[in-house]
Amino acid sequence: NTIDATLWLFVALYEYHQKFEDIEFIRGVFPSLTDILESHYAGTRYHIHVTKEGLLYGGEEKTQLTWMDAKVGDHVVTPRQGCAVEINALWYNALQIYTFFGQALKVNVDGYKSKAKHTLSSFRKYFINSAGYLNDLVIPGKKTDASIRPNQVYALSLPFPLMEGKEAKKVLQFITEHLYTDLGMRSLSPSHHDFKPTYTGDQWQRDHAYHQGTVWAFFWGEYALAYLAVHKYSDESKEFIRKRSEKLKDHFYHEDALYSISEIFDGAKPASGKGCIQQAWSVGMTLLALITIDKAST
Repeated sequence: NTIDATLWLFVALYEYHQKFEDIEFIRGVFPSLTDILESHYAGTRYHIHVTKEGLLYGGEEKTQLTWMDAKVGDHVVTPRQGCAVEINALWYNALQIYTFFGQALKVNVDGYKSKAKHTLSSFRKYFINSAGYLNDLVIPGKKTDASIRPNQVYALSLPFPLMEGKEAKKVLQFITEHLYTDLGMRSLSPSHHDFKPTYTGDQWQRDHAYHQGTVWAFFWGEYALAYLAVHKYSDESKEFIRKRSEKLKDHFYHEDALYSISEIFDGAKPASGKGCIQQAWSVGMTLLALITIDKAST
């Protein structure tokens, strides 16, 4: 029950191609990528389908399809049924990456190029709100969830960003003010009435705090990638991210599990690691951000 994992495959393949330029491998998997996109347009389990606006919708009662997947019994804490912001950032990237691969393979992908433009236009229409940040979830014409969550960062950090310039900087400013910490990003703004400052208690209490304010370490790397991209990989932006990595570096070498980064931290005053004591994606995203700085410096 996941809506994003398949879309991340496109990003992984794009990063692989950028590194190794192995077009023959891409040629071999390209038919599968076609099947994936067509299956989304045809519709699949859990009411996953593309709306008339070109946005990707997913979810039904008692399912949790996004990474915010806490569930206690039959109770889904953050169901996010509809068109979630990071899912549609990934969907747009999948269409763009598919088009990129098709052109490299000299395959006619004009139809998908047009679909990507449609998705981008609808994304801008439905997700950019009057305050200048991105809505977390929409159902076009029916519902808008304007909760300030870290999921919007993917519109800036993915290979094909959905905004740039002043708009992107304004979104980044909101993320910085409401969500950013040097150990990761809060899963919900402290200004929200459902914000849970501490991850503690029994399973019900912990799972209700899990994505309702708790700081997630892996999002530090995503924030860093967005910051670097928005600031065009300037020397100032690279130095800023290096300095902001010091707290995670200290955690990695001296706190909790040695030579690792915890999964989560408290939302109000992040300090000691909680959740999984050695979280691969916490380490992986931090490394990716720091490696990106080094690559941009050569």
